[in-house]
Amino acid sequence: MVVCCIPITLAISIRKSIRAEPERDAGAIRPAWSNWCRRIAIAGLGQSARTIHLPAYKRIPALEIVGGCDPKASPGQFAFPLFPSIPEMLNATKPHILAVVTPPDSHFYIAKLGLESDCHVFCEKPFMNNLAICGLGWQ
Repeated sequence: MVVCCIPITLAISIRKSIRAEPERDAGAIRPAWSNWCRRIAIAGLGQSARTIHLPAYKRIPALEIVGGCDPKASPGQFAFPLFPSIPEMLNATKPHILAVVTPPDSHFYIAKLGLESDCHVFCEKPFMNNLAICGLGWQ
């Protein structure tokens, strides 16, 4: 599994650089990644998630938002299911990717849950508050 901490604008740039050109005829060869679809769950639905992450994820056609978890979020606020806890969200949605968009103090615990659930983890920066905690994340 991969833990990634990059600005979302870089992720959008990467997506644009690998976008397929339109097919010219029925026999056109399409790249192997053109049918690539990944499911993402989001831990933390605050300002950063609403103004940066969610709009960016919606622009990536091969990315499906399958759930979110935030104790302050209200049902009906989002176009995907909300869950009362991160473990419940991970068990119910089985995402390929877990986006950690929470305050830094919670990054270690949430990233660990994602990795233990076989998810790639996309974590807001800073990844951890200090190097000692970051080292624990890899044990």
